[in-house]
Amino acid sequence: MRPTRIPYEVRTMIWKYRQRGLKVTEVTDLLNEAGLHYSYHSIQKFLRRLSKRQSLQDSKRKGRPNDWPDDVYRKILKFVDEQMHQDNEKTGSGMSELIKEMFNITNVNERKVKLMRQKLGWAYFDPNFKKLHLWAGISWNGATELCIFDGKEPFTDALFVRVIREVLKPFQTGKYGGRRLTLFYPSNASHDAMHIEEKLIDIGAIDSIVFPVQSTDLNPMTMIWDELQEHLLKDTKVATSAQLLASVEQFWTTTVTTDLCRESVNRLSLTIPKVVEINGVSTAK
Repeated sequence: MRPTRIPYEVRTMIWKYRQRGLKVTEVTDLLNEAGLHYSYHSIQKFLRRLSKRQSLQDSKRKGRPNDWPDDVYRKILKFVDEQMHQDNEKTGSGMSELIKEMFNITNVNERKVKLMRQKLGWAYFDPNFKKLHLWAGISWNGATELCIFDGKEPFTDALFVRVIREVLKPFQTGKYGGRRLTLFYPSNASHDAMHIEEKLIDIGAIDSIVFPVQSTDLNPMTMIWDELQEHLLKDTKVATSAQLLASVEQFWTTTVTTDLCRESVNRLSLTIPKVVEINGVSTAK
């Protein structure tokens, strides 16, 4: 494979050959004889740039000051990527200040930060980023369908019951042949547990157990949501609503396997004895 970029030393040789009046084909042959295999077209392209720029030096790269050595530039890129993984809403000005402080440099601004983030695959955070409500369930035989709602709308009792009727009920029939299920869900000030219980009776074959909203150890879904959060923060580069939606859906279809569901459910066998041992007293500090 021919190299695509002509180094400075070879550019100098080409320029000297041309100064002697050699044709491009002759220059190509001489370079090939010297073991420098560049195509006629790449040399011709370089000569056109040389005629236009009147310089053998590389053109300035956007977002990369000439006085940033390669090793420093690579370190800054790595630093920017790490910072974006921690907080992809970080502003360009904020990132600029961090770079100045970390690397003791002054020639960095928002535009250069933007170009570096684009090079790394990060887009600027969308100011109209859309919040989402998520609902899903897991069981020993796998996960339910993931339900995604507009985060601007409240997740009401009526919506909760609708999800049970339209998502959980078909899941119960498909995965468990209609056998009776028990629904574990956290209590919430916005939900009327008695009202929901009445609706579940109407739907049929679904019992419920409500636990305190802060009792995350008693909620098998906690592990799944933690995995999703980790996925969004570290494994993906999410900056727009569309990217968020795609990333969440990709996580649910590829990561939430039956094995992961069973691992999460099995945690209850470890936590429930501890809860009984301390008589349900909160251990939060």
